[in-house]
Amino acid sequence: MDSDAESQTSECIELARDIRGAESKVGHERTILVGDLNVDPHSHGVVASKRCNGVMSRQIADLTGRTVQGRRFSFFYVE
Repeated sequence: MDSDAESQTSECIELARDIRGAESKVGHERTILVGDLNVDPHSHGVVASKRCNGVMSRQIADLTGRTVQGRRFSFFYVE
């Protein structure tokens, strides 16, 4: 089923929240997500900090993340 950009962004927010919650429970930030999110890898749902915070470079993903308005967000590598 195709979704509009707003719906896809909303789903990315939920996905990122679920991943961060699971990582917090197990005590790591090394999750690997395999599959097709059915979104453009440059969309706001993927690259925005409160969404998936995706970056297209392993070198950037290996950094500690970025801080936006006092909150730290780890990077998610998108290939």
